[in-house]
Amino acid sequence: GGPVLTLTSEAVGGQIYYRLQSVGGIAPEIHYTYALGYFVGAPSRGLVSQALQYQYSRSSLARSAAFRSLMPADGSDYCSAILYQNLVETANSIANYVPSAVGGLSSDQLQTLKHTIELTPATLVCASGTTGTWLKRPGLRFPS
Repeated sequence: GGPVLTLTSEAVGGQIYYRLQSVGGIAPEIHYTYALGYFVGAPSRGLVSQALQYQYSRSSLARSAAFRSLMPADGSDYCSAILYQNLVETANSIANYVPSAVGGLSSDQLQTLKHTIELTPATLVCASGTTGTWLKRPGLRFPS
């Protein structure tokens, strides 16, 4: 057979957090909870808790000046679907939770990966059913 998985739970501050892990540590752990009707998952309970804190504090990506600057130039902020990535912020967030020797990367390979991430700009793709086009900042249009 395949790897054996264990599921544990822990109540912290009225929130139940779950951890799914493989016996022997051959696969990464998955931490998750359910909150406000959503599944919230991450590689650590700390990241799950941080995501909930952002939600409960009403912190919003939509209020971020950097995010808003990526919205379509036509002035419309309505999108039917949004795909957003910011590798620099993501890498900075998870760097504290991932051991430096993960995956057998050499220090040169790790440095190259960090450099590549630093050079990758945040990207926003908006899908709008009203215009029939995909919009990708900075103004590139893709036919639907």
